[in-house]
Amino acid sequence: MKASKLSIDFGNTNTVVYIQADNGELRVLEMLAISENEALLSANSGDKLISAIPSEVFCCNSSESKIGKQAFIAVQKTHSKEAYQGYGFNFKKDLLSLKDAGTDSDVIEQDLSHKFGREFITRLCFYINKELNDAYENSNELSTISLSVPVSAPLEYRNWLKSQIASCLNAEKIIVLDEATCAAYYYNETLEQGEAILIVDIGGSTTDFSLVEISRTSDGTPCSRILARHGLRLGGADIDLLIADFVLKKNEIDPIDTQSPKTRKKILRMAEKAKKTLTLGSRFVDSDYDSDLAAHISYVITRSDLDLLLKESHISTSLHSFFIECQKLVKESGFSCKDIKHAAFIGGSFMQPFTRDIVQNELIELGLPAPTSKEINGIDIFYAVAIGGIYLSDVKIEGQCLLNSIFLRTGLRQEVNFKLLFAKGDPYPSSSKDFALGKVEESQTHLKFWLAELDSFQDIGSGASYRPITYNGSFYRMPLPASARAGDYRFITRFHIDEDLRVSFTMFDEYEGVNLYCRKEIGNQRGDVTYIEKSSDQPSALSSKEGDGVAHLFSRESILLSDESFGDRKVLALGDVGQQFTSTERVYSNPSNDFERLVESEIIKLSMKGWLITGATVPGTPWKPDHILILANGVIFVIEDKNYTGTWLGSENGPWSCDGRRIMCGTTKGIEDDNPLREVEKSFYAVLRKSEVLGIPQAFGVATVVAPSNSNIDQVTLLKGHKLIKLDALYGLLDWASVRQEQKITEGQIEAPFITTENVRAAFGISG
Repeated sequence: MKASKLSIDFGNTNTVVYIQADNGELRVLEMLAISENEALLSANSGDKLISAIPSEVFCCNSSESKIGKQAFIAVQKTHSKEAYQGYGFNFKKDLLSLKDAGTDSDVIEQDLSHKFGREFITRLCFYINKELNDAYENSNELSTISLSVPVSAPLEYRNWLKSQIASCLNAEKIIVLDEATCAAYYYNETLEQGEAILIVDIGGSTTDFSLVEISRTSDGTPCSRILARHGLRLGGADIDLLIADFVLKKNEIDPIDTQSPKTRKKILRMAEKAKKTLTLGSRFVDSDYDSDLAAHISYVITRSDLDLLLKESHISTSLHSFFIECQKLVKESGFSCKDIKHAAFIGGSFMQPFTRDIVQNELIELGLPAPTSKEINGIDIFYAVAIGGIYLSDVKIEGQCLLNSIFLRTGLRQEVNFKLLFAKGDPYPSSSKDFALGKVEESQTHLKFWLAELDSFQDIGSGASYRPITYNGSFYRMPLPASARAGDYRFITRFHIDEDLRVSFTMFDEYEGVNLYCRKEIGNQRGDVTYIEKSSDQPSALSSKEGDGVAHLFSRESILLSDESFGDRKVLALGDVGQQFTSTERVYSNPSNDFERLVESEIIKLSMKGWLITGATVPGTPWKPDHILILANGVIFVIEDKNYTGTWLGSENGPWSCDGRRIMCGTTKGIEDDNPLREVEKSFYAVLRKSEVLGIPQAFGVATVVAPSNSNIDQVTLLKGHKLIKLDALYGLLDWASVRQEQKITEGQIEAPFITTENVRAAFGISG
């Protein structure tokens, strides 16, 4: 017997894998080495134990990563607080956010989340392949793999997850489905033709709402129609935080977000244990000794304590606002609230009685249906999505609508110049209206654009934001024909989005009567610079047929695109293979070793609009930083390179070493420093004092130490992680600071600076 279909429900707290054999049999793929049988979560499931894989990972330095139930056991055996920097759980919440960094540590934390996510999925797929080969004789590919994601998941997360699975498992088809829609189809057998079911899913990181109509096509083929969907980034992890801070306050200890990584993770894991216990019990009591705090922590919390915490927290108010929006969406769907007869709750957070009751009450007060039984059913709560993913793999989904609007960015960052391509609520697949693109000046050689998703999903404590669809926020740059003239709106461009949310574009040269690009996919590239050749499809006549030329359509919007529109973003180049672009000017270059030369070349490759100085002494001081990078928006970076490839040890104010060798730094009063941070900070403040000469009234400064990408810097403990990064994380840091500065410019907090090459040379005494 072989496995035919496989479904993965990758959850924030637990992951479930289901398979369907070629004889139609359905069963959970247990993988006993990494899964746990949760007796508590199996309440009211008869004699069946819920088997789930904890979404936890421990990235070991000396051996392969541990996942599932292995992870916490492995990290505890190390007896090292530094080891907890390689232990991750609740990381899916950060993967879904894909937010522009808002605090000093956000870049590092998001890098960690992607590392944890990659390691978890890689090891999960290893165990899946092993079990399929051992128990199901699967030596070849599966027919279908279904991956479920939250309703609110951004496009970049969907693409990321699909690419990770595709690199590890073989299948004829990999599809990405909404969790709530999968759950709706789990209940398909109990629904009549044309009936709708309302699904509320509260997991570890998100709250999802879906209204799905079960139907069939004229030939009897099953299909489903999505009538309404909405999402909120709020889940069980937010309850864990409330419990953690409650316990710490009772023990007279500072809040969770001020603690070390080891302390945070141990306390949050204990908080999750308390939450699970209080689903059925009335009291949770435990204790633990924390070596970082040198204190015993007493965990005592009752169900009434937790109910009061939830009632007074942002969770209650956020859910109330969320369901009011859901009611509006239902009314707009064409279905009357009173005509919806079916509803179901899924997701582990519904194990918590207060959460279940508050959602039930909200639905009833708004005239929406709620489940008739409040009993916990482990099978439905934990397996519905995974089983529904298999059911749904052969079902045609109709009526899919975009959750967020998608925009074309056509100007400088501070202009906030976005053109709407696809609006929230638009059905897909579909095509945009036509945009007539043209160049600004005769010397311009390329057109550029950047795609962004307006995430109208409301994070706790923040509002809507634009999130790049293109990888790492990169823009696209296309060579212009030599015959192009400034002001000619001749490049007629239409964007397309398919049923899998993949975005492509067609570009037609109206003067030459040829397609320059035909259905070129964008948004899924995974390289610093991607080269895509021009389309070979060049029709001899103008056409308005879908997929051919896109001329002669009347709803055009004319846009001039400048070479300078996105000077601070990496480039994805469409056109001549081997051509690469940069807008960072080398003002002075005097690297003293190969690593400095490598860092300099990597900065240049990032194509950020600015000026780079390598190996120059700051005038009037003895300080000579390895690199000074000044961006056009007023961000100043001072960078020190340290080419040590072993394991680093150090702290904020203590000495640093690598494999027992002291990391050599500058000297102070004839004494060699042993802390690179002191070295970079000396030159950092000297450089910032030059900001007025540069014409930057309010500079955003970042000082950092750069290590080789193959070094191990996890053992260095810093309050502000961005002070030390590996070379391959440099772009993330530079882009984060740039985004922060440009947000201030956009919001009018500061004025956009005017910086010239002459100003840069004058500030640092560099002759032309």
